[in-house]
Amino acid sequence: MFLVNKEDKTTQEIKDISFKSCGLKERDDLQEWISNNPMILGEELLIIQKEFDGFSDTNERLDLLAIDKNGNLVIIENKLDDSGKNVVWQAMKYAGYCSSLKNDDIKEIYQQYINKRGLKVNAEESITEFLEKADFSEVQLNQDLSQRIILVAREFRKEVTNTVIWARKFGIKIQCIKIIPYQIAGHMQAGDEPEESAIRELHEELGIRAAKEDLTFAGCFDIQYEKEFYGKMFRDNEVAFVYMYTKPVDAKKLILQKEEVESVEWFDMEELDTALQPPRDQRFCVPMEGFLIAKQWWESRR
Repeated sequence: MFLVNKEDKTTQEIKDISFKSCGLKERDDLQEWISNNPMILGEELLIIQKEFDGFSDTNERLDLLAIDKNGNLVIIENKLDDSGKNVVWQAMKYAGYCSSLKNDDIKEIYQQYINKRGLKVNAEESITEFLEKADFSEVQLNQDLSQRIILVAREFRKEVTNTVIWARKFGIKIQCIKIIPYQIAGHMQAGDEPEESAIRELHEELGIRAAKEDLTFAGCFDIQYEKEFYGKMFRDNEVAFVYMYTKPVDAKKLILQKEEVESVEWFDMEELDTALQPPRDQRFCVPMEGFLIAKQWWESRR
């Protein structure tokens, strides 16, 4: 998968990664993404509580509680890379706990959530507006067996998917939604230092084993743009670091990472400079800013 920049005709590979590999957490990251933008799950939802534990005679706590456009309560249970095998039973318990909640209970739960976030919003008015009703007296919430369950994870075990399919045959409103983190190839992972990332990429993509002392920092530049990607806005705000590796390299002995590098070839600096000028030679995806930093560093060494 590639991100295409229509303006400068460059492409950047986007590869799926694990939550763990980039330091993302269930509560601090995944849960916050969903609570701040429920449309991630593909529908309009009103998040009314987070880490909800207001059940009688149990200390159990569900991840997110929401209302859909039909007034149904939606129990959202989040996992990261692995769903585990007991998540269906876990979420069904929460749905059972929530099944007895009435309009006023739900309104109070939502108002507590609003107050905790420091927002100046009235829960009754917010729910009424979300459901497009004229007055709260017209609102019908959590009717009969209308509770829904959404399970979120990067990967679901077969024990989970089989049970979900079976449960749906009996009218239980439960679904699995995959959320997969993606990373533009060559980017730093959470907790990495720029030098560590450069050394890792040299080894992964070219088979070059370098030490910190083998790299010379040449400069850095900002990359900022917004593009629509699969119907959603993709925002890229980052800092790119340029390092120079000057040890002799035999291109024939390089070990290429086939998923990212098809081949390698030496080019003259002036030839590359010309190729990056408009209209750009499509064989080259080097950012002009990065190339100019490398060129300036090289010329300063002459």
